[in-house]
Amino acid sequence: MARIYKLVVANGQSHRWLQLPENERKSLWDKVNKAFEEVGGQRTMICDSSWSSEEHPGFFIEIFPDIEALQKFTAYLNEINFLQYFDVLTVVGTESQMQA
Repeated sequence: MARIYKLVVANGQSHRWLQLPENERKSLWDKVNKAFEEVGGQRTMICDSSWSSEEHPGFFIEIFPDIEALQKFTAYLNEINFLQYFDVLTVVGTESQMQA
């Protein structure tokens, strides 16, 4: 099975994220990063685009070894209600050879 690539484009943070105490935000990030490592995920690129786009202040690419890893990770994010704190656009795909 081909690796799965996920482009995540940030549209911003929810005000609810900023209302969480810093220790709770850190705890959530630690849980997310641990789960990400457990499924074999990689983040190959994290970009700050706030200097060029107020609408999309950042984006990153995640790579998963297979679709099951992506599904497991996404299920965990839903389980801990992590996604409610962010406004993002995601695009998921597999590697492809470019045609001339």
